[in-house]
Amino acid sequence: MVHGGPSPGFFTPTLFECLTNGNVSPTIEDVNDFDLTAKKTFKEGLKTLGLLDVVVKHKDAFRSLFCSPQKPFTSDSLDELFEIRYSIAGSNRRAQENLTVAFWRDYLLDAEGK
Repeated sequence: MVHGGPSPGFFTPTLFECLTNGNVSPTIEDVNDFDLTAKKTFKEGLKTLGLLDVVVKHKDAFRSLFCSPQKPFTSDSLDELFEIRYSIAGSNRRAQENLTVAFWRDYLLDAEGK
């Protein structure tokens, strides 16, 4: 963010409130030892860049950069993470790739229970 990089977008609302307010009552599901260590390390990193004070001061403006909207993880959303680069149409490799993609998408649907 400081040098034009992408925003994190993976914070839970509880983690963002803890980062910007410090006074949060998380549930046991929100925090474990690993999370606390990672939060402290991340917060120190933001301090060294001088960004933490800005985030705390303008937390409403930064919320959308740090927290992504909650949306369900589906077979479609997983499939969209991949870009298929097919071989030349009509080639033997392309036929194998089409079969592999069909099996992959069937697996995703089965895993989701559709």
